[in-house]
Amino acid sequence: MQKQLILVTIAFVFAAQSWAAELEDLRVAPLPLVNTDMVRSLPAELPALSPQPAQMKTLVLISAEGAEITIKYETAVVQEDWAGKDIGAKHVSVAVGDGAFRGTEKVRIALKEWVKTHTGQIVDKTHKLDLEYAGSRTYRGNVPGHVMLYSDYSGDYYHNLVATVNGKRLHSAAGADSFRVEFVHGYRSEKIPQYPKDAFKGLQECSIVDAMFIRQPDLNESVGMLKPCMKAVSKRYGVSVSVEETKRPDSSGPGIGLFVSGKLMIGNPVLIDLNYSIKIRHGGLFGHKAYVEYLK
Repeated sequence: MQKQLILVTIAFVFAAQSWAAELEDLRVAPLPLVNTDMVRSLPAELPALSPQPAQMKTLVLISAEGAEITIKYETAVVQEDWAGKDIGAKHVSVAVGDGAFRGTEKVRIALKEWVKTHTGQIVDKTHKLDLEYAGSRTYRGNVPGHVMLYSDYSGDYYHNLVATVNGKRLHSAAGADSFRVEFVHGYRSEKIPQYPKDAFKGLQECSIVDAMFIRQPDLNESVGMLKPCMKAVSKRYGVSVSVEETKRPDSSGPGIGLFVSGKLMIGNPVLIDLNYSIKIRHGGLFGHKAYVEYLK
């Protein structure tokens, strides 16, 4: 008797209206089979699942804003009979860390699994978490149950993740507002990232960002001095980067905003490089708090 696989579409009712707004894109079609996110794998190569025992794996997604989303899990056979098996990720934990966290943020995660069946039907399930502050500027949470990775009975599985901090989404290195997650279940290995670089280094117009001043420039002066630098950065990365005096929505006070606009090609590191450039300068430029934002 052949085994029948019953795929049930699970409809989730959001506990709060904000969930619907923050996770809106999780109702779109699965992302393509191209991983555009910055991913670090520990270890880089993983053995076949069977007959090796379960082994914890670590997957790190580096956001354009500089936060690190760490997913830890182990792969296991969650169902098996004479006709085949289902493989899932069990004991899945998710952590979001950022040096700017104070422990008062609201950090949320939505991890979605998609399956395209042999008949072409798309079925999905979403795991939603409100992460709790765990100290060391990191929020953590555990996914109940398991996340399906592979099945002999159905088609291909895909996964993507949305992370929000105080209602604002983190972006992938390519500028997308969700991350493609490539779990490893013994048949492939994860990818090694290109690490962020100082976007200003080597640009003559940007040498002023590390200059010493007898008097600290005010915001208006700082923005004026940064404009030639942003033109050089724009040329280096092939996108428009502008600078303005602005105030963040989180009421952290006035500061310097670096705004990236236009279409980002896959793999363009401008967002992660600019955030890294600010991070290594203690979170600011000319003594003023600075941040990067992508304007689509």
